[in-house]
Amino acid sequence: MKRADVEPVLIDNFQVNLKDDDVTKVNWEATKKLQEMPKYMRFNDWLNKNGAKRDSIIYPAAFGAAGKLIGIAATRDIGLTEAYLFVPSKMIICEEKFRQNKKIGHILDENPDVFTEHFFGEHLVIIFFMMYEMGKGEDSFWFSYFETAELTDMLNLWGEDDLAFMED
Repeated sequence: MKRADVEPVLIDNFQVNLKDDDVTKVNWEATKKLQEMPKYMRFNDWLNKNGAKRDSIIYPAAFGAAGKLIGIAATRDIGLTEAYLFVPSKMIICEEKFRQNKKIGHILDENPDVFTEHFFGEHLVIIFFMMYEMGKGEDSFWFSYFETAELTDMLNLWGEDDLAFMED
């Protein structure tokens, strides 16, 4: 799916699903239904199996009267500088994982014009690796993450303007 196809839908959904009075309220009935969905159950099992720690939050949590805004919810007050999520390095999608991959790792060194010298090179590394892993479907270590991630979380759907905006 291309970003141009996604953006109008995302904006429309965002405007319909968010109302000033309900963005901070957890819809517990909708949250219970979400948590029973197989994709979220698989994701939470994957997090647990691989050592992620998140005792102070629940995911997924549904917000709003209609329960259409999905995110995380705190289970207790969390301090301003307090960490609430610990993710082991083996679960992080990064350049190092790309380099360590025996099938495609060589591509980084063979294409410095794309991955090092290009203005968006650091983003292209992650985009390429994510596309490779997403293409593996259920065989990807990160399948459970990809299955639950929102389209806006996927760098491979971002345009050059969005990537440029993220630059320091």
